[in-house]
Amino acid sequence: MVAPEHPNAPSSPDHGAPTSGAMPDRAALRDIPCPLCKSSRARTKIKERFGDLDRAFDYFSEDGGHYRINECLECGFVYSSPVFSEEAVQKLYDAADASACTSSMSDRAILVNMLRYVRRLMRHSGISSGRLLDIGCGCGHLLRAAQRLGLRAEGIDPSLDASRAAAAQGFSVTHGNYAADSFPENHFDLITVIHVIDHVMDPLELLRDVRRHLRPGGAVLVATHNIESLLAKLSGDAFLAYNIQHITYYTPATLDRMIAASGLKPVKRLRSLSTYSLAHLAQNGLRDPWRSRVSGLLSRCGLGNAQLTFPFGNIEAVAVKK
Repeated sequence: MVAPEHPNAPSSPDHGAPTSGAMPDRAALRDIPCPLCKSSRARTKIKERFGDLDRAFDYFSEDGGHYRINECLECGFVYSSPVFSEEAVQKLYDAADASACTSSMSDRAILVNMLRYVRRLMRHSGISSGRLLDIGCGCGHLLRAAQRLGLRAEGIDPSLDASRAAAAQGFSVTHGNYAADSFPENHFDLITVIHVIDHVMDPLELLRDVRRHLRPGGAVLVATHNIESLLAKLSGDAFLAYNIQHITYYTPATLDRMIAASGLKPVKRLRSLSTYSLAHLAQNGLRDPWRSRVSGLLSRCGLGNAQLTFPFGNIEAVAVKK
């Protein structure tokens, strides 16, 4: 089973789970093999840097540091290891603050981006009607976008607060982990996996479950961070995608390989554009002390609501069920 929005580690006794405001217990970390080729041979790409986990799993948080980041010596895939157990991470997600995704500042920007995702999926799949599933639906922004474009949308999310926020808007939302038995086989025309694949320990299993739930000819859009992007190269080891929430890291080539290995057929890879207000970027894309300094400056100048559309180091891929 694969849980959207959090790593899916093997079951283990609930000991060594990180606690609020505490440094991680290194004894609770466990090694995992390469999620793409399953080899255990890897080199350290970036040394681990653990921060305060108190708010590390809040929406848009980038403050918890990161695991050791490795490069597989067999296939070149980049992933985190060792990592915490599913139980430990689930506790952090249960305590996470989802209010950032319901703020008016974030709401407008997120909806613009979700509309762009759904339009791209519809255009490149040729599917303009039917049933859509959003895995890791959060507070329901993509569900609203899909509904606006004439689709019947439903979602699934492990965050209780987020799933309640989405359900309160009238959508069918499942609170829990996404897995093979979450929905009937051949049930959806379209599925979206927006910044979820990098949160799970077994992305191949996630994509195989997506294939199971798509009807023949159905399509999925996967969006994730691109560690070969210009932003990633300029940021180096400080790239914001390198954080404790992420298990796997993708290049355009490894995303295509992961999708193909699941049995789905990649049909289109896209450079991902994102639209955000300057206030949103300052609040969620910077770390203190620059976060508070820039946010204050934007507020004083009245520029916080100005929007910027830019390729913020992400990639998208559309694939179909053959």
